[in-house]
Amino acid sequence: MGPAGRVIASDLNHAMLAEGLKKIVRRGRGRRITCLEANAERLGFADEAFDAVTTGFCMRNVGDLNRAILEIRRVLKPGGRFVCLEFSRPVYGWLRALYDWYSFRLLPWIGTAVARDKTGVYEYLPASIRTFPNQEGLKAMLLKAGFSQVDYRNLSGGIVAIHVAIK
Repeated sequence: MGPAGRVIASDLNHAMLAEGLKKIVRRGRGRRITCLEANAERLGFADEAFDAVTTGFCMRNVGDLNRAILEIRRVLKPGGRFVCLEFSRPVYGWLRALYDWYSFRLLPWIGTAVARDKTGVYEYLPASIRTFPNQEGLKAMLLKAGFSQVDYRNLSGGIVAIHVAIK
C-alpha cells in the first residue's frame, strides 16, 4: 500500500468492530484505517472501488456464500485481488482424524470450561468448519463467480488455507 492508501476494516458484528478499533487506535494506525459495519452479502460500496479485499476467518459465517463472493467481485477493480484466509480440510488422513477429534470432542469442552461460556459457540465453530467448502470447492466457487488465476496454499497441513483470486 502506498503512502496515500487507505484501509476499510469491516465486520457485521458491532462488538467485534469495536474491539478492532481499539487495537487500531492503540497501535497508532487510525489515520489510514476506517472501521465500518458491513454485511459481506450487501457491501455498501460503489462498483470497482477497491484494489484488494481480504477476509480472515469470515467467509464460513456468511449466510449466502455465493452472494458474498459475487459482492466481493463487484467491489474489486479490474485486476483486483481477493485474499481469503479460512479454516479448511486437513490434507492428511491422520491429521484430519486427529483434528476432527480435537474439534468435536476437546475444543467444545475446553472452550466451555475455560471461558465459562455455555452459549454453544465452541460447538458451532467445528460445525461451521465442517460445512464450509474444502480447498477445491472454494476454488471452484471463485472461478464460477468470474474470478481468474484462483489458487490456494495450505497452512498447517490444510487446517487453514489461503485462497487468492484475481478479478
